[in-house]
Formats: sequence, C-alpha cells, structure tokens
Amino acid sequence: MSDSVEQIKERLPIEEVVGSYIKLDKAGSHLKARCPFHNEKTPSFFVSRERQSFYCFGCGQKGDIFTFVENFEGVDFKGALKILAERAGVDIETRESNPEAKSEKENVYEVLEKATAFFEKNLDINGEAKKYLKDRGLSDKTVKSFRLGFAKDEWRSLREYLASGGVSDKTMLSAGLIKRAEKNGQEVYYDTFRARIIFPLWDSAGRIVAFSGRIFPGPEKEGAPKYLNSPETVVFRKSVALYGLHLAKTAIRKLDHAILVEGQMDLVLCHEAGFPNTVATSGTSMTEEHLAVIKRFSDNLKMAYDADSAGLRAGSRAVKMALAAGMNVKIAPLPKGEDPADVIRKDPLKWKDLIGRSSHAIDFYTDIAVSEKTDDRELVKKIKSDVLPFILKVPSSMDRDSFLRSVAYKTGIREETLFKEMQGIKDEDVGQGKESGGVSREKEKPASRVSSLEKRIVGILKWQSSDKNPSVEISEIEKRIEEIITDDGRERLKEVAKIGDEELVFEAKVMCEKDGGLSLGDVEKLLDELEMEYLGEKVSSLMDGIFRTERHKDNEKRTTLLEEHMRLTTRRENLRKKLSAG
Repeated sequence: MSDSVEQIKERLPIEEVVGSYIKLDKAGSHLKARCPFHNEKTPSFFVSRERQSFYCFGCGQKGDIFTFVENFEGVDFKGALKILAERAGVDIETRESNPEAKSEKENVYEVLEKATAFFEKNLDINGEAKKYLKDRGLSDKTVKSFRLGFAKDEWRSLREYLASGGVSDKTMLSAGLIKRAEKNGQEVYYDTFRARIIFPLWDSAGRIVAFSGRIFPGPEKEGAPKYLNSPETVVFRKSVALYGLHLAKTAIRKLDHAILVEGQMDLVLCHEAGFPNTVATSGTSMTEEHLAVIKRFSDNLKMAYDADSAGLRAGSRAVKMALAAGMNVKIAPLPKGEDPADVIRKDPLKWKDLIGRSSHAIDFYTDIAVSEKTDDRELVKKIKSDVLPFILKVPSSMDRDSFLRSVAYKTGIREETLFKEMQGIKDEDVGQGKESGGVSREKEKPASRVSSLEKRIVGILKWQSSDKNPSVEISEIEKRIEEIITDDGRERLKEVAKIGDEELVFEAKVMCEKDGGLSLGDVEKLLDELEMEYLGEKVSSLMDGIFRTERHKDNEKRTTLLEEHMRLTTRRENLRKKLSAG
C-alpha cells in the first residue's frame, strides 16, 4: 500500500491535483485560492510546490493530495486512494482475499458490489421491469450507466445468493441488505428489498454505498412505502450522500452550477435529457452537509423541486440553508402538480426551457407574492412572511441591501419599511435554531466576516514595522484605518494584536507575497475590503437611529441621519465598483 501511495505522489504534483478542483493563482513561490472548505471573500488557502502540501490560514485545514481529496470529495482515505490511483494510472496493492483480514468497511463495499451485480442480472431477465423503465423514458444506456436493477418478490433470494458465495449474515446486516426478526423463538433473516426497482447509491469515489428501491407497479402491499432506502451503515450516511454525484461532479465543475432534484427517477431522467450536472437527495430532506458537498464543486445551485405544497416547503428549507451558506440559489418554475420526471417525459425541450428560466430564489418568491396580492396591506404581510426571511439568510450585508432595493422596486414598499419589518423577524421565521433574529444577527456577523481581513492588516503592520526596508508607509496604513474604523472594529484589532507576532507576520508574508515582496496594490485592496465591511456596520447602526427618530418624530435629526446614510451607501457602492473592476 505504501508503495502505491508514493508512486501516486510522484506522478501527481499537488498543484495539479488541487488545480483540477479549484482555480489557483500565483502568489510568489506559492499558489493561492479561496478556501473550498469554508466561506471567505479573500483567499487564505495556499499550496506549496516545495512542500507538496496545502494550508488554509482561515480554517486551519492542511495536508497533502490525499488529505485534500478526502476533504473535498467527502471520502475516506481508501476512497481518495482509489480516485488518485485511477488518475495516476497506478494499480493499488490489494490485501489478501481472506475476509477475516479485511476491515468491516472493505467487506461491506465488496458485498454491496456483489448485490448490485445480482440486482442487475435480475433486471436483465425480467421483461416487465425492463418495460417499466423504458416506458418511463430510460434508454438501455442510461439503465446500464446507473446500474439499475431489480429485486424479486421473494423473501430470501439475495441472502441465499450471497451466502452461497461465502458472505456471512453479519456482513449482510452491516451492509443493510438483510433484516433480522424472531420467529418461534428463533432468529430469522430476510431481504431488505423485495419487488422493487433498485437504484444503487454511490459515494464520490464511485463506490456503491447503499440502495434505494422503488416499489414495482402492480399489486402493491398495504402500507409499503413508494421508496425504501438502505439504513445508515459504516459506509452510508443519508445526510451526506447525494445520488448521482459521482457522475455529476465533473459536469458541475465544468458548467459551474448544480441542478438539485428530489427523487431518483427525476435524477436519472435529467441525465437522460442531457443535464449531467444534476444531483438528488436520497431518502432525506436537504441538509447543510449536502450543501457543503455541492458547494465544493460550485457556489451556484438551481433547484427543481416538485411544484406541490410538500415540494415547496422542502424547497423553502433548502433555499434558506443554501443562502446562509453564501450560495447563489435559483429556482426552476415547474408547472403546478408536476415533477421533473413528468416534464421530461412529456417534453425534454420544455425542461430545458424551465431550467433556462430559473430565477434567483428571492426574485422567485417576490414574484409569487406580487402575483397573489389582493391589496397593499396583504402584500406587505406576504413579503414579510414569504420573502424577508430569505433575505435575512444572505450573509453579505451588501447583497441584503441589493435584494431589499429590488423588492422595494417590485412591490412599491419603501426600502426603510422593509428593513424595519425584517428587524422583527424571529428565529422560527428564519429556521435558524437558537440564533437570534433580525438586527442582532446582523451585528454578530461582521466580526466573523472581517476577522481574517483585520488579522492580515495587523500582520502587515507588524511585518513592516520590523522590516529595515518596508514596502509600504506604516503611517499611511494607520491613518486609513483611523478613517474607516468602527468602535467594534477598534476593539477587535486590539484583540488581534495580542496574537503572537510570528504567526501574524508569517501569515501576512505568505498571503501578501508577490514578486518577492509586499504589493502596495494588495494592501490598498485589503483596506478597501475592510472599509466595505466597516461601512456595513455603520449603515446598520444608522438605520437603527433613523427608526428611533421616526418613533420620536424628530424630523430634523432624521434628515441628518438619512443624509449620512446616503453618503455611506454611495461610498460603499463606489468601493464595490472599484473592487469589481480590480
């Protein structure tokens, strides 16, 4: 095994492996990027060619090519080894075939592969099951690509098949392929899946980890669920697994967006229709872990949930989580009462059109509220309940301001009124657990958003103060900080300054390194970004003051605060344009 690892490392430089997943930019002798393992605006993720390793100064993730692939793909070391070995053209050394010498995971992976082949063979000889899939719009190529199978309407056919090949009941139980019951005082075992179309589920490395079985049309047993999924096992966690990811991940990276659907049949038909960047949840609602997996490949997500009440509710929860994760979320306008599979079967071109007409989630929900309004008062209520909770989820204060302006334009409701209404939204309206709602959440966020910028600025000051030939004027940096800082920012800088000089200076040198020294342009950009964040704090504080003057009918002070609010928002917009242009 160690020989295989070393061969892979020799053939695959870390910059080549990491660069195939994320865009790397040159930074002196290193390469840098925005970290794929946590949200950030300014790159803090560095790759060292010399050390053949990576390190993120923001979240602390570090390691070699195997660690990177494990974290990015969401697989264990064996999964990373499989992915990199195939890429490097290295044959992995295998252990002896003795099952006792293998780990539980290895045995489970092997028996799941055997079960898949068994289900495939069953499908191949069952004309009715094959006809059903064909009638649903699936070609033979797609059936083979997704390795679809069939479980007979028999209690123990899979167990008997696997047992004849030496597989123990213990391993079958571990893999979720059989269940245990008691009959007449004795333990009996029976197959988990019976009379079902079988959809194998894979991990990111392309290893089968579980199954989802759709009940086969015909005389259905009373109380039998439409879909039955494997239980969680040592290789399968439903809160992380995304159906089709192993086939979709390359397309998601290439197209820079993922399409998310709910069901297995929706997923398979999307791929059949030419949308290989589609993934689906399997037997569970969307989780933050699912979104973290998708976000590693793209920040852009198009959701196509069923257009019924259950689908809209599930979509709403997923949208809030995705927005909170900093993703750009769009929604496809599915016809009421239809799911993606229905649309594709009737007209694949219509499906293409619907995906093309996906609109940002906040615009989508705003348009629905406007179309359903009965009077202005009712519209305000709907916007507060159906739109503002989504805006409150957006991490960027600048983006929140932009969405509020858009909603104000579409509805005719004053932007100040929308902001005030958003302040009163409680935790349960946002689905944020125990986090505080409204403005208190807004005031907590800047510390986490600006901490890396503040840390870097302090590091630069310490670095340049100790340098005999400083690249920048320290007094100019300090002067700019005094011009832009907030009271909260001043306190945070004092705390940052307490961190050891060696750590701060090292980070500043690595992250700001360019052509062998510090770039003045980099420092100016950092200060512009820091000012943007500080302005967000000041604008929020001003809005609080404006609302207080409205309550006390202090028109003179209100006018003064509004003028200051306009000045600061104009400055923010100018900085945004400057940073975008740069």
